[in-house]
Amino acid sequence: MKSLRAMFPVLALPFLAAASCGDSSADRAIQDGGVEEEAPQILPEVDAGPDLAPSTPVLTAVALGYSNARLDWTAPTDELGHAAAYDIRMSPAPITNEAEFLAAELVKGAPVPAPSGKAEKVMLSGLTSGATIHFAMRARDATYHWSPVSNDASLTLFARARFLISEVAPQNGAADGYDFIELVAVEGGRTDGITITQVGGTLATLGTFTVAKDDRVVVHLTGTPCPTGCADESASGSKTQSTATFSSTEAWDLYADATGITGTDNVISVLDNGIPTDVLAFSNRDGDASAAMMTAFATAASAGSWVFPVAPVDGVSDCDTQRAAVAVSASDSACGGFATFSNGKSLNRGLGFDTNSKRDFYVATMTPGAGNFAPSAPNVTAVNVVSASEIAARFDQEMDPASALPLSLTLAGGLTLATTSLEEVNVVRVQTASQVEGAAYSITLGTTLKSLQGVPLASPYTSAFCGFSPSGSSLVINEIAPNVAGGTDLVELLVTKGGALSGVQLRATPSADGSGSTLLATLPAICGVAGDIVVIHLHPSAATAGALALVSETMKKDEAPASAYSANYDTAWDILSTNATELSSLRAPLFLRAANGITMDAVALYGSGTPPQSYVDSVAYFQSVGAWLPANCGGVACDATSVIAISASMAGVDTTPSGITVRRAPGTSTRTGSDFSVGPGSMGVGN
Repeated sequence: MKSLRAMFPVLALPFLAAASCGDSSADRAIQDGGVEEEAPQILPEVDAGPDLAPSTPVLTAVALGYSNARLDWTAPTDELGHAAAYDIRMSPAPITNEAEFLAAELVKGAPVPAPSGKAEKVMLSGLTSGATIHFAMRARDATYHWSPVSNDASLTLFARARFLISEVAPQNGAADGYDFIELVAVEGGRTDGITITQVGGTLATLGTFTVAKDDRVVVHLTGTPCPTGCADESASGSKTQSTATFSSTEAWDLYADATGITGTDNVISVLDNGIPTDVLAFSNRDGDASAAMMTAFATAASAGSWVFPVAPVDGVSDCDTQRAAVAVSASDSACGGFATFSNGKSLNRGLGFDTNSKRDFYVATMTPGAGNFAPSAPNVTAVNVVSASEIAARFDQEMDPASALPLSLTLAGGLTLATTSLEEVNVVRVQTASQVEGAAYSITLGTTLKSLQGVPLASPYTSAFCGFSPSGSSLVINEIAPNVAGGTDLVELLVTKGGALSGVQLRATPSADGSGSTLLATLPAICGVAGDIVVIHLHPSAATAGALALVSETMKKDEAPASAYSANYDTAWDILSTNATELSSLRAPLFLRAANGITMDAVALYGSGTPPQSYVDSVAYFQSVGAWLPANCGGVACDATSVIAISASMAGVDTTPSGITVRRAPGTSTRTGSDFSVGPGSMGVGN
């Protein structure tokens, strides 16, 4: 027979005792306000003469909630006026005869029998919620004559719901549907008294209603009053009663008096009778968690509710603890946070994930009341050369440290690989042999690289890069063609110092303080060498060309060959603008901005007409950063009249064929208008 200890684990009340047959440490408890008697012993039947055994008890069993029960009977008759002792048994199976009774589990602590006819009862605690239990009893007299076994009295305890946290949205406003917590029932049953808390206190307490396994409960933290159309569906028993925005027809929608969730550092707990059944720890990882927050992390760790590789110190902020919580960072932060979270996003639990760690949750578009999105494949957001022997590959989500092995990537261009490691939770550090400054290399990240949830890269990712250069690359604006047929204007750049060109921007018309300007193009990951030409195609969608018309070259200069795209130059890097801007042949203030924000080069081009104030402001900015000389106009700030004299002339370009351009004289860089002249174009080759 299966032990009742396994089937009915008891949480004994302080004033109750319990034992199974032959086991003084058993787990059943009975109490009737009387004196507890030693457990009845099974002795050989003794012929004690003509005295009669007590009458057969009639037993009733009543369930009292999830784990408590009460047994009722009337004290049996006996010739002495009361029985001498009771024998009470319990079993998961019916007790219909003496053999089944003797095989059942003995319950210790039966009361001393009362006088015949008196109503008696006994309370039991610590039973398993949802279980069906059968009880029977018998009574004996002083000479060990046993009554017949009573009737089988059975009861079924209420089932108790058990929830996991399925989704949490801690940074929503009213327009995004308010903050909410979604629970999913892993065991069906009653919910009364289950509470949801955060570090600051209780967020919600569930009322009395019954959920089925896999039911979802969405607790909307809207405060009082709740939005128009809201309804507490636990009270109505209908999942479709609430019609408020963001309510679900598939889940139970509840509305809490609490307004919002603390969205920076927090521990969300689901408690049943004060005991955590599930916990979610999250952090914005800014390195500044409060002492109360760190205490909450330490409490979760000591209770085994959340896994921290390094034990949190009660009340003391540290990055190891914050990195072990799920990230809710809106931007890069001190302890490994990065831009992953925003309004309309939520923390989703992965299907089947329950490791009590950050592996269980990931950021996705919120789906209150519906199934969560599957975790997405990680994407590479940047590959940067950190030093002459280190490359950093950055991802848009946390990565599995075990997957960041040397076999996860390869290098090309004659560069050898040393080691790899995962740092800052989403950055794979690659140690290489010494790189040749300005040399062209590439790195390929393979699909063995996986996210923390075990999702691999969708496909191998290859990125070109240049050997580390301490001072970086340098470029100048070399030639401008503002009057190309079809509006596909061109700007040619010349690499004067080799290195990585990625992140260099071509911009136009800056404000006087440089805070505003128009972005024309951003250079991709090109490894340029001194003398290389880069041709930027403005308004590329206006071009009539083949299938490669909208492809920027990153691997080689004829990657998009002129044979397929007639506007391209096989002797230059062809880069497409990101917008439909065209250059004005009347005036064009252009400048190059390095990835670090420094202005690398500028040219003030003037054609005809009276320059607007925006042109004067642009030249003033060029002068203020030393990119255009002289620093003023005759000792005072330039105006619409005087600025013409210090600008490079575009006169003639707007009235001549498109083959006429403004070109920099080879080898010049005085940062004055004398560097440039109008003449036949030489795009794609040296001037």
